[in-house]
Amino acid sequence: MLGNGIDIPYPSQNRDIYQTVKLGGLILSEMPFGQNPAVRFFPQRNRIIAVLSDGCLVIEAAFKSGTLITASQAAERNVPVMAIPGSPLDPRAQGCN
Repeated sequence: MLGNGIDIPYPSQNRDIYQTVKLGGLILSEMPFGQNPAVRFFPQRNRIIAVLSDGCLVIEAAFKSGTLITASQAAERNVPVMAIPGSPLDPRAQGCN
């Protein structure tokens, strides 16, 4: 699931993975062809990821993060949400904790 046009591998270092999935899997996007990625599109993308998932496992999440947006959207749609707690001193674990 992409947060940009279906014809744009993002991030660019994932070009090989994109080509592999394109040949033998499924690539989805709600964005028009040629749409460059933008932060404002990622919550929209995450909503679809949450709906298509059997569960949402949060391993690292800052207090305000796309990960928590995805977890919230999963919970709103009755998709199980699980979290692995982290160190209380690590800001990347604030969302899990």
